[in-house]
Amino acid sequence: MKALRSIQFIFRWTMLAICGVVLFGGPLTGMAHAAEGSTFSVEPASLDFGNVQVGTTKELIVTVTNISSSSVYVNGAGGAVYAPFNAVQNCQHQTLPPGGTCQFFFDFSPTTVGPASATSSFTLNDEPFTVTLSGNGVQERAVPTLGARGVVVLMGLLALAGAILLRRRIV
Repeated sequence: MKALRSIQFIFRWTMLAICGVVLFGGPLTGMAHAAEGSTFSVEPASLDFGNVQVGTTKELIVTVTNISSSSVYVNGAGGAVYAPFNAVQNCQHQTLPPGGTCQFFFDFSPTTVGPASATSSFTLNDEPFTVTLSGNGVQERAVPTLGARGVVVLMGLLALAGAILLRRRIV
């Protein structure tokens, strides 16, 4: 059995929210593993999609790196995941030079509110790898809108406020 080399990593990225609805953000954390003498490194080994609005999709990427000292032709198998996750990759039948990379693209498209998780297990040139996925489907928050009547009321209030401020300046 081969010994494992491990690399711990934490990526932090900024959250963007509009009207209280999180569009993207959160940490990507995990532990990338490569057996001693391995050909590939897969990073990150876990993806947390965070809160994702029901009916939308968020994509995160896992990078496969050739950590050997020679070019390698990639032959992979497995990796499929079930809804609400999806996976595609651009590694199959590529020749990666030393340090060369290819990617697995994982999507989370929740159709219901609540947590979801999955595991993507695959082999690359008979080396086994696993990526764990998690996310939480959240309900879209209603954004209040002003109808025609609301616009008229708002304009009236603004005019009244302007008149009060103008009167205070005159007096």
